[in-house]
Amino acid sequence: MDPEGTREASAGAAPLLRFGSFVGAATLASALATVPAVLRAAGSLPSGCGSFEAWAALVTAALVPMLVVMWILARAKVGLRALVPTASDARVLALGVAIWVGLETSVLIVLGALLRATTHHHALAGVTFAVGALLAGTLFAPLAARVARAMKGRSAALRAGAWLTLALPVAAVAVLARGQSAGLSAAASSIGPRLVDTLAFVGAAALFGLELVPLRRRLLALLGPPVAAIALAVGISALRSHPGLANTLGAPCRLLAAMLARLG
Repeated sequence: MDPEGTREASAGAAPLLRFGSFVGAATLASALATVPAVLRAAGSLPSGCGSFEAWAALVTAALVPMLVVMWILARAKVGLRALVPTASDARVLALGVAIWVGLETSVLIVLGALLRATTHHHALAGVTFAVGALLAGTLFAPLAARVARAMKGRSAALRAGAWLTLALPVAAVAVLARGQSAGLSAAASSIGPRLVDTLAFVGAAALFGLELVPLRRRLLALLGPPVAAIALAVGISALRSHPGLANTLGAPCRLLAAMLARLG
């Protein structure tokens, strides 16, 4: 047996293995990220269209953006290793970012809902929202960093409580939706689906793009591309067979509406 030939074959197979596993991971992430949307739309699908077809259509629309976001996260992970050399420092950084995102997003949701319910001058509302976002982000950044450093070495319960700041945006939408103001409730109802879909997309991309879960690369490389091809075929066929499907899936949340319309 020629060892040189074996090494060359392994070197040639390595890029194919990486590509196949990457496509497989992106397909899994897209399927996971679109679960809330397909559950929300299950009761309003066009006649003759099943939930599996709708799910395949959403996976088809999410796959290309998911590939791009996961590629960016994979490249960012390489850079972060140089900036954050130890696992302990990486956990502190991740916790600080999570706290900052939870606080900032919650403030922006409340501010956006208030502006939408009370302001009819769109330009003024946009400027106010931008200034509020900048001020809130600037104020929360040092606070999040200090809390994350303080959590280092503390109990798991305290750290879990700090991670729960990511649930603050969902809580803010729930409180606004149940409020007495009709304007705030309407604004929260329109923000809710977008928030859930965005969090699901970002969470799935981070989960697989940063390799936070162990995956069998060879199995993904073998099954990923065929499963992605099947999902694309079923999804595009469903969108073209049911003209109203793209609008039904994209109406509650515009995150993937443009991709659905283009594919349909």
